[in-house]
Parts: sequence; structure tokens; C-alpha cells
Amino acid sequence: MRKHILLIVLSAFFLSACKSVPAKLQDGTTAPSVSYEAGGFVSAQSDKNAGLYPDAVLTGREGRVDISYEILEEGNYGAEFGTAVIENQKDLDKLYARLHDRSDRPAPKIDFERKKVIAVRSGPFTTGGYGIKLYSAIDTKDGVETVFLITAPEPTQIVTQAFTTPYLIISIDVPSSKPVFVKLQRYKPEFDL
Repeated sequence: MRKHILLIVLSAFFLSACKSVPAKLQDGTTAPSVSYEAGGFVSAQSDKNAGLYPDAVLTGREGRVDISYEILEEGNYGAEFGTAVIENQKDLDKLYARLHDRSDRPAPKIDFERKKVIAVRSGPFTTGGYGIKLYSAIDTKDGVETVFLITAPEPTQIVTQAFTTPYLIISIDVPSSKPVFVKLQRYKPEFDL
């Protein structure tokens, strides 16, 4: 019994003390790349790699979704890719080829005149139970601001003991001329208030 309690305490310590950071791509292939701007947003117009999860302060308008979106795919064992706003079918096809490592599962066809695709990934984590969800999507005068939350398992939840890298790919209704900004935020219980 003492072993189990010690193991639980150590697991909780390491999960709360360690930051999970996205691994850098090793094969040098060109995945859609983006960079963080001031305030922790990601812009599709830049060509630098995305930074780590910012500790941004969420405002009162966040927590609501004002824009139609569709989940294209989500999972827990994603390939390495950075957070990206995808604006053409060629880049979406590259992402799906990287994600599935085979060509028998093609990317869905998207009307990029009316929509954009957002792909987010986090981890790796040492257990299951983690996920990503769209927390807010707000249309502003500067563009569409989106916030994605990394969700974590409850302390008493039974989870798989495997490395996981949760990912989420959505299409969002926004004209091609409007910029989309992405913020990836760690979940905090006060977000549910």
C-alpha cells in the first residue's frame, strides 16, 4: 500500500512540476509553420516555429464560440507538427500525410475561400487523459481570435500508461482575407466558473 501511495505522490509531483513541450521536427520536412506574436497568439502570416504554451490571462469574452466550426479530426497519438493555420489544400494534404504516414486516408476537401483549418497539438504527456478543445473563437476587427485549452485528467481518473500527444484539427468559417490568431492555453479549473 505504501508503494502505491508513494507512486501516486511522485506521479502527481512530476505531472505538476514538468512542462510538456512540443518536440522539434527531426526530418527537416516542411510542415506548416507559424510563430507567436505579442500576447501569445499564433499568426498564419509568419514563417517561424511556434513557441511554448503561454501563460496568458484570459479575458471575460473568452469562453464563447461565435463562429461556426467543424472538427475534422482529433486523437491522442498524433505525429509531430506545430500549431498551424492552414490556408490551402496543399498544406492540409501535407499535414494529413504526416499525421497518418500513409496516403490511403486523404485530407478532406475544404473550400478555402470560405474556411480555414486550424491544427493544434500538445505533449508529449506520460499518460492518457489529456486532450485539446476549442475554448473560444471571437470575431474582432483585427481578425478571428481563437483559444484552445489543453485539458488534463482528474487526479482520481484511471488513464492509460502510455505517451500521448493529443491533437485537434478543425475547419472554421472565416473568409480567406481575415487573419486567424491561435492561442494554446493550459487548462485551469477556474475556466469552468
